[in-house]
Amino acid sequence: MKKLIIFGISDAAELAHYYFVKDSNYQVEAFSVDNAYLSDSGFFCGLPVVPFENVTDIYPPDRYAFFIALGYSNLNQTRKEKYFATKALGYELASYISS
Repeated sequence: MKKLIIFGISDAAELAHYYFVKDSNYQVEAFSVDNAYLSDSGFFCGLPVVPFENVTDIYPPDRYAFFIALGYSNLNQTRKEKYFATKALGYELASYISS
């Protein structure tokens, strides 16, 4: 089973978590957000939330994949930026297709 980190802690991230857990070959290990969006609890859906700025220290790109769970704000510009930032760190980007 492949290990997965989900970028985001919104409703979209919660929904992505549900689908990846229930209907995929991925094991969701954590969530990640920019440091400015970290909450005090440090957890989301029962999993750790790590700052994107330090994600490679904890979850190396050779062992984890990423899924960008952001909405359609700014005409997908934010999602596009996070996609390229994640790729630049060396992560494989996961896709979800319902069975």
